[in-house]
Amino acid sequence: MNKPIIIVGDFNYPGIDWLSLKADNTGQKFLKLVLDCFLEQQVQEPTRFNNILDLVLTNDVKVNGEVQIVAPVDSADNNVLICEFQCNANTDRPVATISYKRRRYRPTCVSIFAKF
Repeated sequence: MNKPIIIVGDFNYPGIDWLSLKADNTGQKFLKLVLDCFLEQQVQEPTRFNNILDLVLTNDVKVNGEVQIVAPVDSADNNVLICEFQCNANTDRPVATISYKRRRYRPTCVSIFAKF
């Protein structure tokens, strides 16, 4: 059963060229994982200096339009990504949330990738 997947975050792989799908030694394993999981990287412009470090990875989820990149917030050095997704959600079950304010969270992408 295929489920929609959306993974968003600062992955910090400056050696991956997402347009040509080529990577340096550091990024090869991550790029292979992304491709093996049939994920598509949606960000097309640099998010920090000349690198695409902040990623939006999806499988069967459609991004409405392009991912917008705007100036960093406050003293952050990464740009902000803005995007809209077209997907259906099952609202019959409670939704898990992560509290970023308390900084007590595990990166969800690590647990997702660990299953593959």
